Amino acid sequence: PGGVFTPVSLDDGAFITEIPGFLIHTDEIKADSGIPYSSILLTDDTLIIDTSGTPFQQLSTHFRRSFHFNCIAKLIRIKGDLRVALFATRLQGPLSEEKTKRGDA
Repeated sequence: PGGVFTPVSLDDGAFITEIPGFLIHTDEIKADSGIPYSSILLTDDTLIIDTSGTPFQQLSTHFRRSFHFNCIAKLIRIKGDLRVALFATRLQGPLSEEKTKRGDA
């Protein structure tokens, strides 16, 4: 299956990349059939970055989602400007042992 991989294991909280797109509220997205794969939910669960029409759109469809996610999108400030960035994360708790069987973050 397709995916986005790194040549080395990433530390928890490691910066991966800035995500281009349109920042919108979850109420504004057309999600009758679920959140589109071109959209990434931010950690606060009320904002989404819609990558449609950006070079990032194709990559966004290959991120792990649901219970076995290995990265999170967060709002950050760069030189005073609000941006969305992707960070590595490691699952903690009962599912973490199962996840390590699937490979590194």
